[in-house]
Amino acid sequence: EELLQGVESTDLIVLPEMFNTGNSMNPESLAEIRGLQTSKWMTQMAQRFDAAVVGSFITKDREGFSNRLYFVEPSGNYVFYDKVHLFSHAGEDVSYIPGRKKVVHSFRGWKLCFQICYDLRFPEFFRNHWVITSKVFVNINKFLNSLDIFYTHILGNFNGIGTPRCNHRGSRTNK
Repeated sequence: EELLQGVESTDLIVLPEMFNTGNSMNPESLAEIRGLQTSKWMTQMAQRFDAAVVGSFITKDREGFSNRLYFVEPSGNYVFYDKVHLFSHAGEDVSYIPGRKKVVHSFRGWKLCFQICYDLRFPEFFRNHWVITSKVFVNINKFLNSLDIFYTHILGNFNGIGTPRCNHRGSRTNK
C-alpha cells in the first residue's frame, strides 16, 4: 500500500508475480484458499484508485496449489488466470498445478491477455490472440534485473502490441 500512495491517475496498477509472499516452492504455508484475503485487498485498492489492479499470488483449491493472476476492476468484477507454463528448473511443476486456458478480458476499451513470467517463452499458446483479439499483453513476472532489461528491449513495442510488465526487485529465493 505504501508504494501505491504516489499513484494519481491511471487505468491499471500492475503488481509482480507472487507479490504478497515472494517466490516460493513451498505453497503449503503461503497459499490462500481461493485468495480471499489478497483479492479483497486488491478490490479495495482498485476502488480507491479507480483503476484495475493485477497481480498473482498462491491459491489453494480442490485440485491443488496455483500461481493465480487476479485482474480486479474498481467495480469488484474480476477474472483470474492460472500460470500455464510452470518453470520446471525451479520446481514449479512439482509444487503447482498448471492452468489450462488463456484469458482475454476487456477493460475500458482495451483487450487484455494475461501471462505470468515463463508463459512468455511459449508464444504458440498465445499466438492467435496476438493477431485476432488482444491489443495488450499483461505479463507479470519475477525476472532478475538483467532479464528484465533484455525483455524490455525485445518486447518494448512488438508490432504495436503493448506489453506492460512488472517485476520484483531484491533477492530471489526458492524457499
